Amino acid sequence: FHGTADPFVPYGDSLQAIEDMPSPAKTIKLYDGAKHELFNEINKEEVIRDLQSWIEDTLGNLKETSK
Repeated sequence: FHGTADPFVPYGDSLQAIEDMPSPAKTIKLYDGAKHELFNEINKEEVIRDLQSWIEDTLGNLKETSK
């Protein structure tokens, strides 16, 4: 989860970090025009919903993998 207008950490750095990760289980979500504090942006409800969905999906995948 990264804002494309983050003044502290360029989103390109996050894209590169994701690309460099060896795991196939990786996700990045960019928020156009959002800055560094995603939970304080005008679209914070969207960010919270996206995070909740990601957590639920990840936990569901872990349960399936452990069977």
